[in-house]
Amino acid sequence: MLSLNSVQFARFIENLGIAKPCWLKRIPDLIMKSPLSVQQAFLRGLFSADGTVYLEERKTGRGLRRSLSLSTISDTLSQDVMVLLGSMGIISNLSTQFRRGREEYQIRVIGKSIKTFLDTVGLLGVKSE
Repeated sequence: MLSLNSVQFARFIENLGIAKPCWLKRIPDLIMKSPLSVQQAFLRGLFSADGTVYLEERKTGRGLRRSLSLSTISDTLSQDVMVLLGSMGIISNLSTQFRRGREEYQIRVIGKSIKTFLDTVGLLGVKSE
């Protein structure tokens, strides 16, 4: 565990908007107003590091289906992610479910937008085909 005892660093983190309980998380305004390359890097890190993100191929009646998703318990974060994805031409949808005693939001990148996501945003350690 990393421990820093710096008031200035703590204020910096608070100003970014990331020192909040997980259900209140959102994408910092600094990122929302940044150039496209910064937004892409942010989403790449978020989707790669979250741990609930998956690329899946499963058999359906119509062949294999691929999906890419991200789960969060923050409604605001889910909305912010969808705004950034939409601004990049990436189509996604949002569903909610009740898990572990609280609401969970799942953002799914759908259809041909999976390839668009992989080509424009990418995932760390995953190559687009």
